[in-house]
Amino acid sequence: HVQLQTDVFGVSSNPGSVNLGEEGWLFYTPSTYIKQTSKVLTDEELDIIVSNILLKKKFLNDQGIKFYLTIPPIKGQFYKEHLPHRFTKLLEHSILNQLVEYLKKYPEIVFIDLRGVLKKHKHETKLYYETDTHWNRLAAFYAYQEIMKRIQVDFPELDYLEKEEMLIEKYTAKGGDLNSFLGDMNLFPRTIYDMNP
Repeated sequence: HVQLQTDVFGVSSNPGSVNLGEEGWLFYTPSTYIKQTSKVLTDEELDIIVSNILLKKKFLNDQGIKFYLTIPPIKGQFYKEHLPHRFTKLLEHSILNQLVEYLKKYPEIVFIDLRGVLKKHKHETKLYYETDTHWNRLAAFYAYQEIMKRIQVDFPELDYLEKEEMLIEKYTAKGGDLNSFLGDMNLFPRTIYDMNP
């Protein structure tokens, strides 16, 4: 049934959860998820989020622990060009963009914005799995470097690995949570990056 839907009819076998994007990309697209990640937050909702962040920061500061905040962009926002066309309009707004803008009022919250470093490397390679909701190890590595660069401002004695110090193996394999939502782990391939020092 799954193969008939995807291979013959070119549609998702589970359209309530997963939709087929361009060039073999799959996207998690339940309507509740789309609404939650693309709605416009009110100032009251933003204040609640910031209040919670400040409470966490205070709790850690009281114990002598430095607090840094970072939020990775969701795959649908980051790879809009691969989204099914009907979702591009729905994901025009981003809660992350709105929150980042709002956090500028709170310089005491050290926010490490990963969007720039990911965009910088986006056209060199794939940064999210085609058949999964998650970013891959290469994207996580670039994020790690960006986080460490900021932490180094406060702790200059800390060091971090450079890409040249990593053994990177690229290969194609089956799997991914979105394949499993469609009912067949072997349905579409995904690009894997194994990285080791």
